[in-house]
Amino acid sequence: RTDTMSASNGGQLDAWREARGEGLLDTSLVKEWIVTPDDRLCPECEPLDGEQRQLDEAFSGGVMNSPLHPSCRCAVGMTRSA
Repeated sequence: RTDTMSASNGGQLDAWREARGEGLLDTSLVKEWIVTPDDRLCPECEPLDGEQRQLDEAFSGGVMNSPLHPSCRCAVGMTRSA
């Protein structure tokens, strides 16, 4: 599951970069870390919830995209900068 999510999320990040390069992605958009807010939320991911970064900038966990760790259930989406 972790490898599949890593590949899928990496592909999405590549697609956002390509869209930005072609002028199809609004430059005011940033990527945002999204957690699954339930009783299984881990202490590694919880502080990342809502963290926003530029497309080519790493999150606090030192990763460009989810998953942060094996069995991570987080996602990364695009949003307007807060």
